[in-house]
Amino acid sequence: MEQKTFLIVGLGNPGQKYELTRHNIGFLVVDQFLKSIAGSVNYKEEKKALVAKTSWNGFSILIAKPQTFMNLSGESVLALMTFYKISKEDILVVQDDLDIPFGAFRFFFDRSPGGHNGIKNIHEKLGPAYSRLKVGIRAEMGPIPVDRFVLMPFEPDEQNKFEDLFHHSNDSIKAFIEIGHDKAANQFNKKSGYFTDELK
Repeated sequence: MEQKTFLIVGLGNPGQKYELTRHNIGFLVVDQFLKSIAGSVNYKEEKKALVAKTSWNGFSILIAKPQTFMNLSGESVLALMTFYKISKEDILVVQDDLDIPFGAFRFFFDRSPGGHNGIKNIHEKLGPAYSRLKVGIRAEMGPIPVDRFVLMPFEPDEQNKFEDLFHHSNDSIKAFIEIGHDKAANQFNKKSGYFTDELK
């Protein structure tokens, strides 16, 4: 019996200068997920993305980081989905979300882009009926404009919490693969967040 294939997409911008910025939390999350299931992080360039092919728990997994810059993320997602004949219900896009506190997660399906340009482009290419895992990046912004804030690096105290954040994001993605969007959302969306008490 052929293994079911899932496409896990992390959103971000390519290049070292963006590596630890808030807008790149999707890249960071899928890197750590790949490391957790494969033991290492190795990608190859394919379909305008860095792509890793692995398996976990009886499933075939494609992990992708579009290299088109955020605003054109849909180009590589559509190309990978089409080439590998992956159903939209088996796609999970991991994105940053400024409306959610740092360290919290929310599953969404068939929702509006909410101002996220990467998601807008994926919607244009695929339509809205696919799953998303929103990873909170909200912190005290002060007078900094949103477009500048999301391209700023995480603060050192936030980076110190990455280990816990990635532990929970790994669990979230594994749940999506094993039990599907609805059950994963019921399980994880009930949690108020892992570090939110410190932001109140």
